[in-house]
Amino acid sequence: LGTILPASAATLPGWQLSQLNPTYVGGTPAVRAAIDRQRDSLKGINTNWDDIFFRQGTFSNNEIGISGGTGKTRFYSNLGYYSEQGIIDRSDMKRLTLRNNVDYSDDKLSLQLSSQLGYVKRNFQESGTSNSIANPFLATRLAVPYSVPFRADGSFASGAPQLDGRNIGPNLLDAMNWNENYNDQLKAVVGLTATYKITDNIYAGGTVGIDFRETQGTTYSDPRNVYARTSTAI
Repeated sequence: LGTILPASAATLPGWQLSQLNPTYVGGTPAVRAAIDRQRDSLKGINTNWDDIFFRQGTFSNNEIGISGGTGKTRFYSNLGYYSEQGIIDRSDMKRLTLRNNVDYSDDKLSLQLSSQLGYVKRNFQESGTSNSIANPFLATRLAVPYSVPFRADGSFASGAPQLDGRNIGPNLLDAMNWNENYNDQLKAVVGLTATYKITDNIYAGGTVGIDFRETQGTTYSDPRNVYARTSTAI
């Protein structure tokens, strides 16, 4: 005559589509056939959410330098570009740096001027909160294998949250596609050192410098993401 399970278990597709479910046992042939078709369709789905969200991160470091000088003056310049991917899609860092050194020296005076400019952009995952389903490291543990990331038309298979968790994976993919979470950092360091020879044993000198750093963080929630589309809040 079927089996009755606790309410928490009764929300799972394994029970909803079970042949032991009273709905199936007492159903008409048409109801049973429809349930059988749904159960068969789930059997063909086995999504590995780790493969969907995680990737093999790569990095590259490229530099080019030039040096030279004439007489009492020497110089060195270096341009560098560094790029690194995180293991989560939309997590990466890109850094551009420019460094210049100029040295001057004669019998009395020596000068060393150094400057370094840098720009860094970091993109972050949707959420770093450990107990949030917007955190890919948690979402991949909760997303069920019998849900699919995309519909037949290629759109995300997202929607209002379901009790059985079938939307956890697709909803996070949808949000990551629309939302942004990043920061930009601009850094400049300039230093000047001067030394003057007064006598063979007496020197006067000094060092001055500037260290400037500005970081701007941006967190943007696009109104087209699934959480905004399905929200009932005003």
